[in-house]
Amino acid sequence: MKQKGFTLILVIIGILVLAAVAGGAYYFGKSQISQPTITPASSPDETANWKTYTNTEYGYLVRYPSLLDQNEIKDNDTYLNLVNFRESGQNGGWFSITVRNSTLEDEIKYQKSQIEGHVLVKLARETKVIIEGFPGVLLEYTPDQPNNGSTTRFVIVNNRKHSFIISGKPQILDQILSTFRFD
Repeated sequence: MKQKGFTLILVIIGILVLAAVAGGAYYFGKSQISQPTITPASSPDETANWKTYTNTEYGYLVRYPSLLDQNEIKDNDTYLNLVNFRESGQNGGWFSITVRNSTLEDEIKYQKSQIEGHVLVKLARETKVIIEGFPGVLLEYTPDQPNNGSTTRFVIVNNRKHSFIISGKPQILDQILSTFRFD
């Protein structure tokens, strides 16, 4: 008989503990101050007022800042097409797009051979990328000495027809690449 009475007391204590926990959780949930949800304002499309350059011969288009002019050079000994984008009256370009008749692997080797050992820079990063579903590589070069120029990126992609080399300063190149399309 003592065993049944002791078991009954334990069951009653267990029920009371569960009721206390449930009541406390209910009270705590009600007393919490609701935090407002902060939704970041959608940022305006910085490329909305940009011009569009379309190259139907090699099947691509890119948008670029309206303050830039583009200068196209066709078919010389080293490339099929080169387009420089720069501010009017400036010698240095903001970015350029070169089209060459080569495989991705050959183009990567060629670009490295033209830069490394010839320009006072070092390869800081080499990363595989995908541009419009096609494989490519990003090469980022930094000056080998402080105050000796600035960082430049080369994105090389091959669309199974040609290699495209899109180069420029990192600050603008990411935006440019976000607008680059193959037709």
